[in-house]
Amino acid sequence: MPPAAAREPGGRTPEQLVYFQKEKIAHYANLQKNIAANASRCLKNGGYFLYITCSVFTEENEKVVESLQQSTSLQLLSQQYFKGY
Repeated sequence: MPPAAAREPGGRTPEQLVYFQKEKIAHYANLQKNIAANASRCLKNGGYFLYITCSVFTEENEKVVESLQQSTSLQLLSQQYFKGY
């Protein structure tokens, strides 16, 4: 799973809300884009690339997928949300 803003040290604790910095979302989204783009180069022809996060932020989910579609030959086959707690 790629690094995400919600997975910083301290995890998903109430205290994290106090220390959360919105700027971190863009930082991690860019990191995720780079990691995913680099990993996609390892796919064999016809291979599948599964991108999944624990993030609730659009920038770390849909926007990363959009970036991958624009910067690689990957195509979105399916998108799904899983209900959490």
